[in-house]
Order: sequence, then structure tokens, then C-alpha cells
Amino acid sequence: TGVSLVAIRRAQGEVKEYPDAHIRLKKGDRLLVVGEPDELAAFYELAKGEVAVPGASTPVQWLQVPPGSPV
Repeated sequence: TGVSLVAIRRAQGEVKEYPDAHIRLKKGDRLLVVGEPDELAAFYELAKGEVAVPGASTPVQWLQVPPGSPV
């Protein structure tokens, strides 16, 4: 969505600042995120489950943009 996760406040009050990609979210976590208004809106929709996330059965793939590409 373009937002950056800055911190997680656990339900018990513990704060994890600048969490890495391996941290797991838990029920009751509060997230501090930063981004542009449209990015925050997209993240909020994703967090509420209003946006479909590609699953294992959805064909997705990483593509590499070659050097000199106009993209």
C-alpha cells in the first residue's frame, strides 16, 4: 500500500519500534503507520479485510525490469 510501519503497541502496552519483517501481529495490536492519505486509506481497507490479497492459488510473479527500460 505504500505505508511504512513505524511501531506496534501490544495489547499489554509493550511497544515494538521499527519492527522487522519477521514480527507477527497479534490480536489487539495497534499499528503506527505513516504514508500519504491515499496510501493510508488503502492500508485501512486492507487491514479491515476489504481488499483481496493474492493467495497461493492466485497466479502472481515477480518481474525484473531490464536496464534501459522506459518503465
